[in-house]
Amino acid sequence: MIGRAKVKGPIDVSLTIRVTQEDGPVTAVARKTNPSFGESFPKGSEASFKESKGYAEKVTIGTVTGFQFTMGSHGSNEQDTFVPMKGKTLLVKCSYAGDYLSPTMSEADQLKACERVVSTLKL
Repeated sequence: MIGRAKVKGPIDVSLTIRVTQEDGPVTAVARKTNPSFGESFPKGSEASFKESKGYAEKVTIGTVTGFQFTMGSHGSNEQDTFVPMKGKTLLVKCSYAGDYLSPTMSEADQLKACERVVSTLKL
């Protein structure tokens, strides 16, 4: 049941992976994407990043350290990965349906697809 509406059977997966190159450093792009992400960089620098398991975590892509934020509500989830690139930031936004919504592709498999995209980036 979602709210007052009953969900009958599985829903189609709405897995979306979007990769964009944004102008500016990771900290500015993260703050612009979601102001609460900026709180994870208390001194405004990548070096000041404060990890919070399950929400804000460092990720390694090749030899580069990126920053990943995971959030969701009522089965609608998003994982945003920010990767520094010489004054620019590569942003990978992955929107996926949680198991709560009985998707045709499990939440774990959707996350594996997102991780595959991030892990195979050539920087």
